[in-house]
Amino acid sequence: AAFCSMPFLFVYFKSYFFFMSVYFDFNLSWEMVFILSLSFMMKFPVYFLHLWLPKAHVEAPTTASMLLAGLLLKLGTAGFLRILGCFSFTHNNV
Repeated sequence: AAFCSMPFLFVYFKSYFFFMSVYFDFNLSWEMVFILSLSFMMKFPVYFLHLWLPKAHVEAPTTASMLLAGLLLKLGTAGFLRILGCFSFTHNNV
């Protein structure tokens, strides 16, 4: 099922206009990069930040577990990937 979206991703990333290629013209310090990364890590399932997550999936009803896994956790990952382009030039500031 995961390989069904591979052609879509290939076309999306090879196209000229996609939203994740937008670079902003400002400097981020390493502290801001750390804070922004940590805030998005709170949203997507990083194990050391979410010790409650395995227990929540086991104890939750099926619909709540599907919403948790299918919507909330993936939104954090998508948000982190969206701003990852802004972090690409921060190595010059370190």
